Amino acid sequence: MIVGFAGIVASAAGGIPEPDVVLYGNVCVNGQRVLSTSDVTILACVNCPGAFVAPGIGSYKMGSSLPAGNQYALRLRIESLADGSTQSANAAVVGQTARIFLRQGAGTPTFIRAYPINNRGVFERSDITIGTACVLPNTVSSTPVNNSIDARQPSNPDGSEPMGIDSIAITFSGAANVLNAADFSVGAVGGSAPAIESAIANGSVMTIQLAQPISPGAWTTIRYRPTGMDIRLGFLPADTSGDGYSGPLDLVGLVNSLNGVSPRPIHSTDMDRSGVPNAQDVRRAVDLLMGKDAYDVWNGRTLPQ
Repeated sequence: MIVGFAGIVASAAGGIPEPDVVLYGNVCVNGQRVLSTSDVTILACVNCPGAFVAPGIGSYKMGSSLPAGNQYALRLRIESLADGSTQSANAAVVGQTARIFLRQGAGTPTFIRAYPINNRGVFERSDITIGTACVLPNTVSSTPVNNSIDARQPSNPDGSEPMGIDSIAITFSGAANVLNAADFSVGAVGGSAPAIESAIANGSVMTIQLAQPISPGAWTTIRYRPTGMDIRLGFLPADTSGDGYSGPLDLVGLVNSLNGVSPRPIHSTDMDRSGVPNAQDVRRAVDLLMGKDAYDVWNGRTLPQ
């Protein structure tokens, strides 16, 4: 996520410091992805028409920033010479062209492309490909499906054992073993975002295991970083209709579903998480709406917009 790139490298310039430029994206060399574990550094310099000239105006070693995952996040230091100062060796000014290089290990940097610095304070995706392009799979579907809302109890009646969705299986258009946990991130609106505990590939399916269940009363989003595709999951106890609002009408929908009228998925009907939706779930839905035992009162509650 781009917000996390802000602290990657501190600016250092002789002129007047200006908002820097951040380039980010995937890196591919001869058909092979460059991962966060790779010994690869992306470099940039100005006034260097041939080979890379140190110190350059920015560098990023793969894996040096957790928020970047398997992508690079290169910060180009920008300064202004409006005060009459002389340009620093390690900063650029708007109007110059940066030359971007890739260095493997301690080898000689390889020129990739020129990047015109037209503005300050830019966050721009700029994938790097040398030779044959990499083909990454796209998301096809997920279990639970995108925008699902878990209506079940968030804990036992006495408040013990926090419960909720803690894993998601994502189906891709190709083999999932070319991906790893660094290709995903988790965010939340209305609650805390759980960390990713593991990412296990099986054929075209990647199962993301979270360190804890998603937060009740919140939306949780799992992002597939290579494409920016999001899968959003809500958690609103007693919201059996999945419309983002918990209220008495959800009891009607639950009864209808149990009676075979307008059947709903198990995360909308198995209120007590017994594994089998039945009449006891109507009682548990009432408990959730009314705030019985250790439960919060969920009647009239909505998910954040």
